[in-house]
Amino acid sequence: MPPQFQNQTSTSNTVPQILPAAKRSTIFLPIFAFLFFVVAISWQLFNEKKHVGVIDKFYIYEGNYVIEGRNLSKVEIWQIPTGTDITEDNFALVSGAQWISGDEESGKKFVSFIKDCPLATNIFARGFNLKNKKLEQDVYLSYNGASEIFDNVCKKISKIRTDWKTYINKKYGFELKYPAFFERDISYNSETFLLRLTTLNPSDSFEVAVSEFPSYDDKYILNHPDGGITCEFSLASKSWERYLYDEEKNTWELADFSVLDCPHKIQINDNTFYLSEDKSAYIFLRDDSMLNIYLNQDNNSCGYTDNCIAQPPLTNKKTLESILSTFKFISTSTPVDNL
Repeated sequence: MPPQFQNQTSTSNTVPQILPAAKRSTIFLPIFAFLFFVVAISWQLFNEKKHVGVIDKFYIYEGNYVIEGRNLSKVEIWQIPTGTDITEDNFALVSGAQWISGDEESGKKFVSFIKDCPLATNIFARGFNLKNKKLEQDVYLSYNGASEIFDNVCKKISKIRTDWKTYINKKYGFELKYPAFFERDISYNSETFLLRLTTLNPSDSFEVAVSEFPSYDDKYILNHPDGGITCEFSLASKSWERYLYDEEKNTWELADFSVLDCPHKIQINDNTFYLSEDKSAYIFLRDDSMLNIYLNQDNNSCGYTDNCIAQPPLTNKKTLESILSTFKFISTSTPVDNL
């Protein structure tokens, strides 16, 4: 073979070299690392988008500010006051809002009771995500300007505050009035509960129940929620007696009045009530059955907000006594079932 063709023949018959495993891994490792990085970042962005805090709705219902949203740790209600030269420094925090229903997946509902007529040109809700960071966007009520807010907020809540409804029960011969913001009937088949209503928050309730005295000893027994304590009301003496359970003696011992706050006697108009913990009152009906008028308030917190006005002041003594002042006995000449 001529010399000039020897190199060409040798070159054409050369076997391709295979890279060692160490070199192959060195080449592909950055590629795998890059792909893993891309997937990780995409997954993180997906999760962040999925769990981003957002307020979907902000409106007024039944005398409450109502906020619906997702992935929120808390919500605050703010207002922009009337006047001139108003800056963001003048914006006022009104209250926190209370989470009453829902979850992160389906969405949460928050409420804040409107305590006073807002003297403002705008009202907005400010949300915070699950990391307690303020959302970028506040959500405003649809009313703009002091006159619109007065017409659509102040007038409506004034009507709710002043309107009371009347409950009449001819079977037991009494009637009473209660605030109109209790309007959601949660009555169920029970001979004990005559009436059970809630506000927008289902944990806030107004209840009227009747309890018949046990046939033994003509006493009404009230168990204290703390346990180990009981109150007994004697039909004969028309008074409460307080008992504490003595574990050492394994007996119930008559307690001093200062040890336990059993229901205490109050006189409102011509009626005698027995008030317990400023949220529950008892009165005897004509057939010696005991009527219990009860206000229950949800005491859940409003997230991290301190000045929380989550619901109307249902449990204060003044509110309960206002309801009791409307109680009166009526004729039972035509007994009927609960009305």
